[in-house]
Amino acid sequence: MADFVLGRIKFVWKGDWATTTTYVVDDVVKHGGSAYVCKTNHTSGTFATDLAATKWEEMVGGTDWKGAHANSTAYKVNDLVKHGASVFICTTAHTSS
Repeated sequence: MADFVLGRIKFVWKGDWATTTTYVVDDVVKHGGSAYVCKTNHTSGTFATDLAATKWEEMVGGTDWKGAHANSTAYKVNDLVKHGASVFICTTAHTSS
């Protein structure tokens, strides 16, 4: 007879993605304005590396409002910032200068 772990039948919300954290299949995290579901058990490295290694799949896309643009700030893809009278969306993760 098969054993079932009832807590793993559904997605498990883990909050903001964090480095050096152990994730298991069906964990869901927020990174930027999007939610991602874990596809393989692993301990996180960098989000970009984990995403490129197909450890995560985007579940729900979105944006994250960051307010006024600021220098020396780390921005993720799909972050929104205001500069003057305009709003810009980040297309490449970077630290502003």
